[in-house]
Amino acid sequence: MVLQQVAGNPRSPRDIIVRFAGSYDMGIAVRALGNVGCPVGVLAQYGMGGSSELRAAVAGNRRCPPDLLGLLAADLEPEVRGRAAGNPRIARGWLVRLAGDSCPVVRLGVAGNPGVPLPVLCRLGQDVDEFVRAEVAGNRRTPPVVLGELLRDPVPAVVLRAADNPGLPAYMLAMWQLAHGKR
Repeated sequence: MVLQQVAGNPRSPRDIIVRFAGSYDMGIAVRALGNVGCPVGVLAQYGMGGSSELRAAVAGNRRCPPDLLGLLAADLEPEVRGRAAGNPRIARGWLVRLAGDSCPVVRLGVAGNPGVPLPVLCRLGQDVDEFVRAEVAGNRRTPPVVLGELLRDPVPAVVLRAADNPGLPAYMLAMWQLAHGKR
C-alpha cells in the first residue's frame, strides 16, 4: 500500500516512478503509469505494449500525448477507450467518434470529459444507459435545457446529479423543488 502511494505521488523522484512502472505488482505499476510525473517515453512504452490495465492507466494520465491517446481511443478494450475518452487532452474528433461507441463505459468517459462538444453532450443526455445520463447531469458544461430534461429522468440518481449541477439555473431548481415538495 505504501509503495502504491509512492508510485502515485507526483513528487516522487522520476527514477522511482520509472522503476515502479515496470513492477510485477499491478497496483504499483498502474499508480506509476497514472502519475503525471511519469516520463512520456515510459507512457508510450506501456501504452503500446502493456496489458489492458496498464494501457488504461496510461490513457488516464493527464500528461499522455494526444497522438498516443488517439491510439488508445481505438483500443479493442472498452476500459482503455473509456479512460482515453475521459482524458481532457484527447482530440475533440475522438470524443465525437467515441460518443457513439457501443460500450457504455466509453460513452461514460466522453460524458464526463470537460472538453466534450456541446452537441455530443446533449445527445448523451438521452443515452439509454442511466450512468451515462448521470455523468452528463454532473458535467458542469451541460446546457440548462438538457439539465431541465434530466430533472425529469425516471432514474433518481440522474435527477439528483442534475439538481446538484452548479450550472442549473436557480429558477429551474426552485420549480423542481416545488413540484417535488422539497425545500
